[in-house]
Amino acid sequence: MKSSELLKVSIDVSSVPMRPAGAGRYAIELASGLVERAVNEEIYLVTTRASKRYWQDIAPGSHLIPTVPSQRPLRLLYEQIGMGRDLRRSGIGLHHGIHYTMPRRFAGPRVVTIHDTTLIEHPEWHERSKVVFFGEAIRAAAKYADALICPSHATAARVTELLEPRADVFVVYHGVDTDWLSVPEVPLPPGVGPRYLLFVGTLEPRKDLPTLVEAFSQIGREDPDLRLVIAGQVGWMAEESLSAIQRSPFSERIVRLDYVDDSTLSTLYRNATAFVYPSLYEGFGLPVIEAMAAGIPVVTTRDSVMVEVSRGNVVQAEPSDPTSLSQGIRRVLAGGPEIGRKVQLARATAASYTWEASIEAHLAIYRNVASG
Repeated sequence: MKSSELLKVSIDVSSVPMRPAGAGRYAIELASGLVERAVNEEIYLVTTRASKRYWQDIAPGSHLIPTVPSQRPLRLLYEQIGMGRDLRRSGIGLHHGIHYTMPRRFAGPRVVTIHDTTLIEHPEWHERSKVVFFGEAIRAAAKYADALICPSHATAARVTELLEPRADVFVVYHGVDTDWLSVPEVPLPPGVGPRYLLFVGTLEPRKDLPTLVEAFSQIGREDPDLRLVIAGQVGWMAEESLSAIQRSPFSERIVRLDYVDDSTLSTLYRNATAFVYPSLYEGFGLPVIEAMAAGIPVVTTRDSVMVEVSRGNVVQAEPSDPTSLSQGIRRVLAGGPEIGRKVQLARATAASYTWEASIEAHLAIYRNVASG
């Protein structure tokens, strides 16, 4: 590429669902932010045919390559067979696969984001078809990509140890959008409040909802006014989580919400008594940072990435231990100077995670890789 030419960068956003969770929100912030901040780059978004208008609205200054089939099997097949051809036709100089995978038939520089290594370390938490395909895709990315991006040092360390990638592994933290803290609140959903513990996340095995439900049962005997609010869509292998909620002796005080819009989510965070996140493994743990930004105390898992990104400004509990988790919840409910200091420091920590910094770090990696 000549120094006077713009680098054409393609971002594969074809896997982002209409109801985006953590990785999907990363994709949205990345796509829109790159368009706003790129100086020497042109941003191309590889989308499904059906989501073309959706991405035009999110990143109106981008160029679209709407060639991807909507169905997952066809989408993954197209990535390996047809995407490289279409990228070449568009003159793409660098491609970024933001969800573990990359087109192996594209000869240009390739960057891949690996969010976590659970598909390799904990296949029991995922559907078998995902384990087979994405496990191989992660190994291929480690072997062939020109750079890997991870959202935390903990994830980067596991990638390096397990996969021994040939290229550099960069740590780029996600940002947290705090604009929602100033939007008008909406009414809380029926049954929520006035005092409640909040969990936000997709219902899947690694979130360890059964431990949270059992811990709430222990607290519920002592605090009859407290409720547990679980906000998040049903994901994969969620039967155990749903069963735990139904079996709880305090199920009538557990409010299970599906996917909620941004206004409702903001209101839930801002009015919660505490945020409880017993997840066993995360790549970054965005809900924890959002709760910190909202100024509510957080209880989460010890020795996890959530402790890294929170810089320890959370109450820590042993993983898969309802008694330890309930003890942590009691600490935040009791309040006091220690919890107040953690909340204050946590809010300052959350403010340091900006999407602007994340976007600039991505652009720096693209430029470094493209320059050879």
